[in-house]
Amino acid sequence: MSTLRTLLSSKKFLVALTAAVVAVAAAAAGQMEWKDAILAVLGAAAVYVGAQGAADVGKSAALVRAEASSEVAAATAGKAPAEAAAALEALEG
Repeated sequence: MSTLRTLLSSKKFLVALTAAVVAVAAAAAGQMEWKDAILAVLGAAAVYVGAQGAADVGKSAALVRAEASSEVAAATAGKAPAEAAAALEALEG
């Protein structure tokens, strides 16, 4: 539930929701046709999904870097330079 709450309160979601509400309100007021409002709502949803996907890719890359750093630190902690180099080679292979 926490993840859903985080997603629904994100700036990206709030902007997409605002765009959808404005489009529906404009159509209801006769300022735009309903077909255009529907396209605007679908466009806002598509942009939100794309932006969230890009954010998730960035988070995944940061997680991989953090895990790699902790593995290197654990493998080389307190070792002499030659032993640390051997440990790094073992991690690579």
